[in-house]
Amino acid sequence: MVVEGSFRVFTGFHISITEGGELVLGSGYINNKVTVDCLASIAIGHGVAISKGAAIRDSDNKWK
Repeated sequence: MVVEGSFRVFTGFHISITEGGELVLGSGYINNKVTVDCLASIAIGHGVAISKGAAIRDSDNKWK
């Protein structure tokens, strides 16, 4: 995980980064009850406000 600016994370969140994955946070905040699942790469920019209960994923885990 890389934090490029001031990024606040409130209580009650879940962040999961798979080995070899990269999560980049710019600046802003993540509200409570948010789930971030990073399997490969997620980049969140600057001045971002992520709403309560949001889910951010870079995969739908479907098998081909």
